[in-house]
Amino acid sequence: MNNSGLIIGASILGLIMMGGLAASYVNVTTPLVIHTATTKIAVQTDILDKILKGLLPLLTVTGVYLYLEKVKRNYTVAMLIILVVGLVLGSLGILK
Repeated sequence: MNNSGLIIGASILGLIMMGGLAASYVNVTTPLVIHTATTKIAVQTDILDKILKGLLPLLTVTGVYLYLEKVKRNYTVAMLIILVVGLVLGSLGILK
């Protein structure tokens, strides 16, 4: 009896669930607005959400994943990096 198909199916289901949780719980937005001569273009709603809804949370989760997988598997440093980057970009008005 070969259970490898069952294990692969369970792994795929787990990845789908983790992607759904990340999309639901990670909230990253930007209040940036580009002013042109005639109109105002909101970066979040007029550009990024039209490319892919939830692009900033996806990039955030992907960046953390790549850091943990490729660079270093240190969760404390990853959490501190997220905290520092969030505070700096929030204080500069880039993230909300």
